[in-house]
Amino acid sequence: MNPNRRLRLAREKPKDYQELLEEVEYLKRREVEQRIALEEAKKLSYLGNLATGVAHNINNPVGIIRLAAQRGLRRLEKGMSVAEGEEIFQHILRQADRLHTIIQNFREFANGDRKRREVVELNALVEQIKDHFESQLEAHHITLTLELSDENPGSQANHFVLQEVLINLISNAREALENIPDAFILIKTWQTAKKVGFQVEDNGAGIPQEQQQNLFSPFHSTKAHGTGLGLHFAHQALVDLGGTITYQDRQPNGACFMIELPPTNGAKI
Repeated sequence: MNPNRRLRLAREKPKDYQELLEEVEYLKRREVEQRIALEEAKKLSYLGNLATGVAHNINNPVGIIRLAAQRGLRRLEKGMSVAEGEEIFQHILRQADRLHTIIQNFREFANGDRKRREVVELNALVEQIKDHFESQLEAHHITLTLELSDENPGSQANHFVLQEVLINLISNAREALENIPDAFILIKTWQTAKKVGFQVEDNGAGIPQEQQQNLFSPFHSTKAHGTGLGLHFAHQALVDLGGTITYQDRQPNGACFMIELPPTNGAKI
């Protein structure tokens, strides 16, 4: 509303003006509440995707511990030596340590500070995400491959935010690869003189040309039951870090999302 019009309304109709102010304040509060709700929904979505991968990863060491314990019981019946017992218990301890690491990483992701800036090594970031998702993707008959830069690129960013971006892209790729023969996801890290980054590629059907223009707009989804918020949140998070996310068709088929970030020396993209 024009400032002069507001002033005139306040003088001539103070009651109407007060009601208008209260309505504006109410709408502002609603906007804040909706933003908070969307942030919570985003976090829960990422946690859900990561939890699925964690569940697959937990199954492996639990299965190994169970087999080791069964082996130990059988050996006890036959008279197990101290050396044999030590080998079995060491094996169980290693798998227990592996379980602890998996759970600790999940807790850190769930409670991590997403405002702090720190040097994030992209190779280590990608390898950690691979550990979370590899078993889950294998269950869907999808091969996950990494091509890591020898330069060990790093960015002044936030580890947990970049994890969320990767989780979102890998989850989208997994859904796009349902019923695709020889399905694969390829993650590359790279560094140039002024940029560092990573990209996530798959050999699915790709994204139709007519949908690419609004790909990062809120509530625009290429999936039948999608919210249209995942890529929008990823885009906003990367912009806040001084980075970008872009899409291009992968040849001969598939999708490719490229993330560019400022390097650790603070150079601008």
